[in-house]
Amino acid sequence: MSALALSLQTAAAATVVAFVFGLAAAVGLRGRKFRGRAVVDALLLVPLLLPPTVVGFGLLVVLGNASPVGRWLAEIFGGGILFTWPAAVIAAAVVSFPLMYLSARGALEQVDDDLLNAARTLGASERRVILRVLLPLARPGILAATVLTFARALGEFGATLMVAGNIPGRTQTVPLAIYGAVETGDFGAAGEWAAVMVVIAVGLVVVSDWVRGRSCTCTSRSTSTSTSTSTSTSTSTSFAVRARVVRRLPGFSLDAEVDTAGRVVALLGASGAGKSMLLRALSGIEPMDGGRVEIGERDVTKIPSRARRVGHVFQHYALFPHMTVRGNVAFGAVDDSTVDRWLRELEIHDLADRLPAQLSGGQRQRVALARALAADPDLLLLDEPLSALDAHSRVRMAHVLATTIRKEPRPTILVTHDVDEAFRIADDIVVLDQGRVVARGEKHAVLGQPGTLAAALVTGCKNVSRAEPIGIGIVRAVDWGLDLELATDEPLTHVGMRAYHVRGGGGGPNSFPCSVASFDETPHRVTLFLRLASGAQLQAELLRERWDEIKATPQPWTVTLAPERLLPLRS
Repeated sequence: MSALALSLQTAAAATVVAFVFGLAAAVGLRGRKFRGRAVVDALLLVPLLLPPTVVGFGLLVVLGNASPVGRWLAEIFGGGILFTWPAAVIAAAVVSFPLMYLSARGALEQVDDDLLNAARTLGASERRVILRVLLPLARPGILAATVLTFARALGEFGATLMVAGNIPGRTQTVPLAIYGAVETGDFGAAGEWAAVMVVIAVGLVVVSDWVRGRSCTCTSRSTSTSTSTSTSTSTSTSFAVRARVVRRLPGFSLDAEVDTAGRVVALLGASGAGKSMLLRALSGIEPMDGGRVEIGERDVTKIPSRARRVGHVFQHYALFPHMTVRGNVAFGAVDDSTVDRWLRELEIHDLADRLPAQLSGGQRQRVALARALAADPDLLLLDEPLSALDAHSRVRMAHVLATTIRKEPRPTILVTHDVDEAFRIADDIVVLDQGRVVARGEKHAVLGQPGTLAAALVTGCKNVSRAEPIGIGIVRAVDWGLDLELATDEPLTHVGMRAYHVRGGGGGPNSFPCSVASFDETPHRVTLFLRLASGAQLQAELLRERWDEIKATPQPWTVTLAPERLLPLRS
């Protein structure tokens, strides 16, 4: 057999071995954090870092007849394995394995974890997550890694020489043929072989770059992909979710309770308050350090995500990019009719054969919602589902969400930064601040009396001042320089007033002179910045028609902060 044919055959066999073990190691270790992980990685990558002759010497010791491995292989192959073609394959596989593992690991780590978590919340087993989502999405990188592994195996020299020798027709690959030609002074033959290797190497690099640059174009047109681990159950308005979630991380601690009582709950809070973490803990994709999660009569605290029956709509939707709209919706669906139903309900049936990349933001949002609902979840979690949409689409999709949720009631938790969005969709509001619940209750009640400074700010209160009691039902608003009558004597550290409750005109308590410092206009509303005698400013909001009526009125004006509208707040 010629050196070139032998090289190609050896490299192909070595690539198969490196591919199987390298990909298995990359999949098994992806995302795993444990004591000694760095040591494991170092051991897997050692053949890439050591000189090939050192690797060859190690293989010489391991494969020799004096070692247990060598004797075991001798039984399989009917004799010693050293200086045979299988030894050349083993040498090439060991040297090229680290490249396959490292490149495959990089490709796998590029896959968004939310895509895998979305599959798990839809009831997919870990095997199905790997085969249907992880590997297809990492396929271009894995194929490129395979090509480069083949190239590395094709060029292997030092380790092969140590354990397989340089036997023409049996173990003499092209690199060994070049070495032998140089030793005998035949530089012409060495140059010819070297040119062949250069051409092959350049070609393999080009192929690798082409494969890596390709996007995954595979699609899923199946209409029945259900592997749900639970049977379909009907939901009812009395169904409730009760949970306490404790999660401790460096610099942040979440300790929050939530009880849906079968209603739609909006979870409000500033960025970093722990809203998304709470949702991920409820769906089982975020570990908990304490607490308990009950969905109906089931305690799911220790149940894996795939068995919790939780529909999770992620902030950026986490649609499977290699599957069509129908494939996405069908991934966790209970049956084909359910897929068709939600495609129609959310008006995306005409998009069924499109890929997510071909959809608008609003269409993707509908697909993500349809996919979650098609799995017939006991709990629906919506993590800022409208945040990526423009203003017009947000209003329209908020209506779609509210209509869809109420058409088939089930406990639902919506995470949002938008108070108006929460008011449109939810029944109750829970406010999180630094991992703790600072307000909860029916939405009108929470907005009317948030109770805490954090809750007032999160729910959009524009006017807040430190407050000091100076009498029964009277406080000094320190930052505004005003003495105010309140409709309550409850303890407080701050006082607030929503901008749309600030009114003009006098004649009652808490009326003070002011002037317009500046104003901001929108097509339908105007925000006024009113300067008080102290120099402090208050914000007032009014309809544009009212502004057009009063803007020419001579100043100073009178502003009234009605006692029943003032918000007593605690730090």
